[in-house]
Order: sequence, then structure tokens, then C-alpha cells
Amino acid sequence: YDVHAGERLLANNVNPVNKHNASIIPSSSSSSSSSTKSTNLHKKSDVIVYLAQFSTHHSSYGNQLDSNQIPITGITKLNKSLTLLYSNYASQFPTDVLIFHDNLNPPSPQIMNELKRNRPNLQFRPLDEKKYWSLPYGLERWEHYTWMRPAFSVGYRLMMRWYAILIWFYLSEEGYSHVMRLDDDSYIHSKIDYNMFDYMRKNK
Repeated sequence: YDVHAGERLLANNVNPVNKHNASIIPSSSSSSSSSTKSTNLHKKSDVIVYLAQFSTHHSSYGNQLDSNQIPITGITKLNKSLTLLYSNYASQFPTDVLIFHDNLNPPSPQIMNELKRNRPNLQFRPLDEKKYWSLPYGLERWEHYTWMRPAFSVGYRLMMRWYAILIWFYLSEEGYSHVMRLDDDSYIHSKIDYNMFDYMRKNK
């Protein structure tokens, strides 16, 4: 996550939808210095986000194998990422964890229950296909191979649009002011003994 890009947006009162990789979303509620004391209390202004695929065939990378040539899926990687996140950070510093997904291959109730087990504050959020998971006006999926760089799938382009533009509207409406993005193959391998969101607040 890019702390400094978010700080500049906040300082200059710039709308974050015009920037990529911003970490701080301008909010109507100000954060005073007295509220930035490191704590393990659950702050509803902070959130960790994933965008997950639950199909066995990745839209950009196809079928994937690990180093031992064993098939791996988005679910396998996501479960490992969540295990390490909670073991090394989120259990000590409770934070909302939102897993976004499209409606083409949504997680089954069984998968959601398994991933949520012993992981408080974890939620699944489907992305509305008209509002948050759609191409810009005037573009159609069938035109994909006529675009520049056709090797990048429609799903990849939707992901980029979500993270570059639309997620900031979504999170702001939900009341979040600080966000950290993780991918399903983002692995936190060692303990983090401080609140990363408090660190962002302290180091504007």
C-alpha cells in the first residue's frame, strides 16, 4: 500500500478516484492526534481488502501449478494468505477484512463458512455487475480482441478499473478512511507488532 500517496491526497483534499494505489480516503470525520495512539481495538474506519477469484481457471493465468506441479486454485492461495494475515497481524489488531468477488463464479456457502471460521470481521462482498464490475460506457466485452494489448483479459481490466477508480467510492460510502490491499497470493510471513493503520495516521 502507498502511504505517502494517500497522505498527499488527504493534505491536498484531492478526490482519490483520480489516483492509483492511494491508501487514505478523504472522510468527513477528522482524525485527531489524540485518537492515533496505538491500540488493538477494532476501528471501523480501517479495512483490509481482497479481490478473489473462486473458479479453478484464472481469467488471466489459466490453470496454475505450484513448484511441485500440483494444481493450485485461488481458494488455496486465499486460504493461505488469510491464515498468515490472522496469525501474524489481524488476531492482534482486529480489522475488517472484505473479500470482494464477481457474480460469475461466486464462492459457495461451504467455502465462505470454511474461510470465515475463526476469522472474525471477515466478510464477502459481491460486486454489482452494473455499478462496480462493468466496462466503461461504450465498451463491450466482444470487442476485447480489437483493443490494445488483447492479452490482458476482460477480467484483468475490470480488476484494474475497480482498484484504480471504483473501490474508493465504495469504501467511502461504507465509512472507511484507511485501506490496505492484499492479493490472494500476498503472504505475511512474520509477526507485525504494531497497528499499520495507526502508523498511517501518525505519519501523515
